[in-house]
Amino acid sequence: MACAREDLAKLGGPEKLFLLAGAGLDVALEGKARDRDRVAPLLVALAGEKVLAASHIADAFLPLLELLADLAIDAPKAPEWLGDILKALVAAGAADLGFLEATPAGVTEMGEEAVEAFAAFKAYVAK
Repeated sequence: MACAREDLAKLGGPEKLFLLAGAGLDVALEGKARDRDRVAPLLVALAGEKVLAASHIADAFLPLLELLADLAIDAPKAPEWLGDILKALVAAGAADLGFLEATPAGVTEMGEEAVEAFAAFKAYVAK
């Protein structure tokens, strides 16, 4: 928590804290199951301590959602892993699903497969 507040904020201001959330999401995608299981509680704790804001979380998810169709090729459970983390954040009041309301331009630019993957992710998280 102290590192996130002080050291990361010094590297580019508090608006760069989405990089911390993004690093956690990268661990969820590339790490082992035990590491993946720790990501949501860590992000919830960081949000609870007001280190991360809902905007940081949205900013961390959006680039991954643009690539979700491709990520699912290498890791078929990637949408579920990311969705479960987002569900935990929403349940804890650390994030809201507002950033998923409209399909992001980056997703649309990636093509129909990306749009379909985004819609499926959105439906999964809404359950």
